[in-house]
This record gives sequence, structure tokens and C-alpha cells, in this order.
Amino acid sequence: LVYFSCAMSDLTHRGPQPLVVRLAQNKKFVGGFFLWMFGLYACLLATAPVAVTPHMQREYQDKMNNASPSSIPGYAQAFRHVVELENMLVQQKVWFWRFRSPYRENVHAIQADLDIAIAEFHKLDYERAERERDARSVVGIWSTYGVEDARALFWDCYERGKDVAKRYTFFDALFSFGRDEEFLVFILRIAVTFVINLTFGMMTAIMIFLWEVWTLIVLYKASLLSGLLFFFVAFLGAASVAFTYVFLVAGALGGAGYVLVTQSANNRLRNQQRYHLD
Repeated sequence: LVYFSCAMSDLTHRGPQPLVVRLAQNKKFVGGFFLWMFGLYACLLATAPVAVTPHMQREYQDKMNNASPSSIPGYAQAFRHVVELENMLVQQKVWFWRFRSPYRENVHAIQADLDIAIAEFHKLDYERAERERDARSVVGIWSTYGVEDARALFWDCYERGKDVAKRYTFFDALFSFGRDEEFLVFILRIAVTFVINLTFGMMTAIMIFLWEVWTLIVLYKASLLSGLLFFFVAFLGAASVAFTYVFLVAGALGGAGYVLVTQSANNRLRNQQRYHLD
């Protein structure tokens, strides 16, 4: 957005050339346009640049099977032990247990056992996670698996961003419905509020997505250069899709609002003409 705003500010200081010519001559605008198009292509249409061979596929599947909880000795037992101790702890935490000696002593004893059980389970879970990272490193972050995982993360964050915008707009409309204003003004104000909430929702979704993408890069054991490049492409794709959606929604609502305002003004003008004729 900053890039395009700087480019458009440069265009306003040029001579009276056609807009298309000025846009084509502006390097900032052209560069931003190609980055935007590349982001849309990378997020929506691009295929994985690294092909997974049959040998890589077999090795990946074998290592992923080896990373399942059932393949870790004592994993299921450690997990059940943690759950049992948590249930026992909940049962002992009755009303005012801190001031009742038997329950207080039981809670402290169970909590100590629970801390030890959690530490042992975390060791086994770290071993499982390390096996999973070894399996994913076979195919790499640029493989079909890595690209599809990143896309799934993005669409999940994208839907959450939309849900946040719709939820906030609903409550804004609900708590401001009783104001003394025309219905058209109310509709336009809610439309503007939705665009603002959608913008902040998409920005929040992008930030959450980037955090999860970095976690995904670490999970696939990508090198520093490869991970940074994947992170940049993921950011470019997410920002391009998210703000394209915001621009489309804002344009559609703006067009609809313009039509409503124009019709309202025309109806008001016709009513005034009828009043003067009468």
C-alpha cells in the first residue's frame, strides 16, 4: 500500500500525459504491480517448485509412520498418566481447598507428581516432533507438502479474519440501530464500518499467518536462505490475496452506495419538483 501510494504521488507531479502512459513509465508502480500479480499467482495458482520423487515419497511415508505416537515407546502411557493426574487434581480442588488441610496436602502432592509426569511426556513428545521434522525435511518446504500446508494455513487465517470482521460489524450494527438517522445513512455507515473491520481483520490474519508459516519452516528444517525466501513469497501471496479481497469488497460496497445515494437524491429532487408544481 505504501509502495503504491508513493507511486501514485509521483504520477500527480508529471505532465498532462494519459494516465496509462504515466503508469507505464512509473517504475514504482510497475514494480508494485508485478509484485502484486506474482503474489496472487504464488498463492492461488503456482505449483510446488520441487517435485517429490517416488523414493522421496516412500522415505517420507516411512519416517512419518515412525513419528506416530504409537511408534514411540511409552508415549500413550505417559499421556494417559498425565490425564489421570489432571483429573485427580481437579477432583481435589474443592471449594476453599487452600484452607482445608487434607485437600491442600493432596493437591500439592498430586501437583508435584503431575509436574514430573508432564516433564516426562514432553521428552517423549519432543522425540516424536523431532522424528516428524526429520520426515518433513526429506521432501522440503518447497515440495507439494510444504506448499499445501502453507496454503491451508493461509486459508484458515483468511477465514478467521473474515469472521472477525463480520462479528465486529454485527455488534456495531446491533448497538447502533436505535440512532435517530435515516435508513440509507445507517446502511452506508455499516458498509464503511465493515470495510474498516475487514481491513483490520485481514491485517491480523496476515500477522498470524506469518507466525505460523515461520513455525512451518522450522518444522520442515529449511535452510536459512530457503526459509527466508519461502517466508517472503508467503507474505507476498497472503498480502496480495487479502488486500485484493478488501479492495473488491470496498469497490462493490462503494459502487452500491453511490447508486443508492444517487437514487435517493433523484427521488428527493422529483419530490421537490412535485411540491413546487402543486
